Amino acid sequence: MKQMFLDFLVGETDQSRIIKDNILYYITGFIVRKFLKIIDCSTCVDNLIEQSSEHNYSHKHVYSVSTDVKNGGGLLKSSKNVMKLIKYIGNSLIKLTNNNFTSHISGLSAKIIISTKNYDYNFNILQNMTCSDHSFLENHRLHLVTLICKEYLKICLHHVAKSKTSSIVSKRRQLTKLVLFSNM
Repeated sequence: MKQMFLDFLVGETDQSRIIKDNILYYITGFIVRKFLKIIDCSTCVDNLIEQSSEHNYSHKHVYSVSTDVKNGGGLLKSSKNVMKLIKYIGNSLIKLTNNNFTSHISGLSAKIIISTKNYDYNFNILQNMTCSDHSFLENHRLHLVTLICKEYLKICLHHVAKSKTSSIVSKRRQLTKLVLFSNM
């Protein structure tokens, strides 16, 4: 099965994009799984997860192939709308930081959240949001977009921070060993 997945990826012209999309889809499923524990509204849950039948054995999307292959029953498939939002958030993050995370940008999360909310409303991404229990002051669609943005940004920025500090920590370990073993 894994070999079929690798053969499928090799046949594509833009391998890196497909691999990135597969990884992003896996992360999106992780985010959606977190939200299922805290969301009570059934309409919101239906908008977060992919609706599939028990007898669907084909891959619905190119970006879901690795999740389909790896899935032993515990992985969650997110909807294509959540995937669109996550891709937009990632592109906004890269655009605002110029893919350089060394400088501090004030209000980065707020800018991306506002931009993503505008994207959602302009292109009607979460279009099936007709929750019966939300009022004017409690819009589930806005809350979902905000939650998705915050969680994905937390994961991205944690990864960036970890990769930036790993080189510093490894230098520190090397120097510590040099100091400890040079006096022998």
